[in-house]
Amino acid sequence: MQSSPAQQIPLHYQRVAFVYRLGKAQVMYASRNNLSLSRLFGFLALLIGCLIIVLYLFTYTLFLSLWPLWQASLIPLIGLAWLGVGAWITLTSARSRKLCVVVCSGGLICIRGKMHIMRWDQIMALWKDITTDSKGRVSRSYTLQLTDGVNWTFTGELVNVEELGAILEDEVTNHLLPHVLAAYHTGLPIHFAAISLSVHGISVQGEEQRFLPWSHVQHLHLDEASLSIYKIGGFWDWATIPISEIPNVGVLKRLVDEVAKDS
Repeated sequence: MQSSPAQQIPLHYQRVAFVYRLGKAQVMYASRNNLSLSRLFGFLALLIGCLIIVLYLFTYTLFLSLWPLWQASLIPLIGLAWLGVGAWITLTSARSRKLCVVVCSGGLICIRGKMHIMRWDQIMALWKDITTDSKGRVSRSYTLQLTDGVNWTFTGELVNVEELGAILEDEVTNHLLPHVLAAYHTGLPIHFAAISLSVHGISVQGEEQRFLPWSHVQHLHLDEASLSIYKIGGFWDWATIPISEIPNVGVLKRLVDEVAKDS
């Protein structure tokens, strides 16, 4: 299943977007269809377990009674083991609910058992974590921190989660940036976890606090793994922070760009 464009979004979700004034439903992302396979494996395991026990009951007097007791008793135990595995898979898949995320012009509709409404102005922070394993497989995670203290995390469980992550970053940045710029120009420091930006420069909190005035900042380099700050006249990076440790990294980058324009 791929992400669904607006014309393929179920009418029910489009009505929810209208009722909650979320604007137009634009695209929908759904979790991968792994639950059906899990339920199938669970059913097959239960079936195998039942068949083993039924065969044991019908053949015990004919054949198995001639076996040593400890050997004959292994057969129903194997059947019970299959039943246990099947029950565990079935119950686990029953508890796992499919996740759907509908992106609207005014926010998100998230469905996992229950329906949850998130407006863009209810999102305080976006954290993203993108890692690559030794085989080159990329893992992506995007966490939204809401004003009510609730966190939502979207992972590779969703098809095209990187596309959803890009939309989230754009929307969160566009909604937070005006407030951040206003606070910055009044002289307030803007905090991004270990990084703080003020009209005087950039501070990085680590084992010890470091400060770099704007007049000494050469440029910032941002990729999917880290944010690096380079100092004028320095060959190596002055500081590098993993992206996973920086909330609203898109806002931070845009703020630095605005400061560079004004300087």
